[in-house]
Parts: sequence; structure tokens; C-alpha cells
Amino acid sequence: MRNAELWVFIFLLGLLGLNWPIIEIFHIDVIMYLFVFWLLFIGLVAYAAHKSGMDRKPGNTEARKPGSPVKKELTSALPISRA
Repeated sequence: MRNAELWVFIFLLGLLGLNWPIIEIFHIDVIMYLFVFWLLFIGLVAYAAHKSGMDRKPGNTEARKPGSPVKKELTSALPISRA
């Protein structure tokens, strides 16, 4: 599943999981259901954010393909001037 598809899936899962008729179908304790669902939902969002951030480096908008080599660039914070 690609990154955009994962975020759409999480959004739809949140809409479905917090939908009142779905909660009423199962006749469960509403407070406990909301607590557990919210906890799992936050965990899923954290996982997706971590997964989408693993393939990017700061300032780069292109995702790196899995298995491709990582390019390391040597840059200096201060310009070196030799007089």
C-alpha cells in the first residue's frame, strides 16, 4: 500500500469506526469502545507518519524507493574561505 492510499485508508477507518450506527450495532460499552478505538487509531496514525518519514530526508519531496542506496552528501554549515 502506498503512502497516499494508507492515509485515505486511515481516514475512512476513522469515519467508519467513530460512526454512531456502527457503535450501536455491537451493543458494547461506548466509553470503553471509544477509548480503545482512539488509542489504536492514534497508534496507526503514528505508524503511518513514521513510515512516510522513513523514506524522506529534510528538504526532499521525493520518496526513496525501498532497496535503493542512500546518498550521503557532505555539506558544511559554514562556508570555508581560504585567504
